[in-house]
Amino acid sequence: MASRNGNGRISEELLEAQNRQMTEDLSQKISHLKNISLDIEGETKEHNRLLNGLSLDFENSQGILSSSFNRVHKMMGATSGNRRVMCYFSLGLVGLFIVGYYIIANVTK
Repeated sequence: MASRNGNGRISEELLEAQNRQMTEDLSQKISHLKNISLDIEGETKEHNRLLNGLSLDFENSQGILSSSFNRVHKMMGATSGNRRVMCYFSLGLVGLFIVGYYIIANVTK
């Protein structure tokens, strides 16, 4: 019987040692997960800050574009001379866009 008690104590000690080791491993994994979640939280806050800044930039550019469009619309409706100037201006912009496209396409090759 003494050997059974001895084996029982050894197996209990072995189980307790395994339990402690598993508890330590679990604690390390939880700590690692906590660090990862804190990193994700930081990244999320940074991305939200950047997106809010972009939203403000888009709102500002929308205001600029709408005021420019209103001015162009007024100029188009004023007289036929202004329409001719606007037509030449539009053709010039399209031409500049095409030339710029070809320059950029040739530079990147």
